[in-house]
Amino acid sequence: MERPAHVLVDARKAFDGGIGRHVREIVRRLPEHLPSWTFSLLVEPGQGERLAAHGLDTDRFRFIDESSGKYGLAEMVSLGGVARRLRADLFHAPHYVLPPGLPCPALVTIHDVIHLKRPATPFASTVRARGDAFGLPPGPHGAHRVRGERS
Repeated sequence: MERPAHVLVDARKAFDGGIGRHVREIVRRLPEHLPSWTFSLLVEPGQGERLAAHGLDTDRFRFIDESSGKYGLAEMVSLGGVARRLRADLFHAPHYVLPPGLPCPALVTIHDVIHLKRPATPFASTVRARGDAFGLPPGPHGAHRVRGERS
């Protein structure tokens, strides 16, 4: 018997402004669209219960505390390792960061394109500088699919 497909979602920004609402809504609705799949959510340490309180079917989700931080080398190494360990069939990055060397296909959502339209903004400069320092490409370039939000 085949195991159900397993999706690993980087949900660490679930409580960060507008992207947080986007992440919460995406994960809340996943089971209705993918009824036979299983899901693991990467969360900031201790945030699993808080996220579950937003209407998640906790029988369908496994919460994985991820303490590597955001937008740095540590997360680039850690996230790929988690995907391998969990035997993820799909990695979803709802906030642009896509680690290199994932063992599975990836979907990247570009929630906010300000750093693409205005590369001189402080956030865009910081992300680009960190990536350049470690020889990492920007998130979407390694994705199998890129999804953009329309407003």
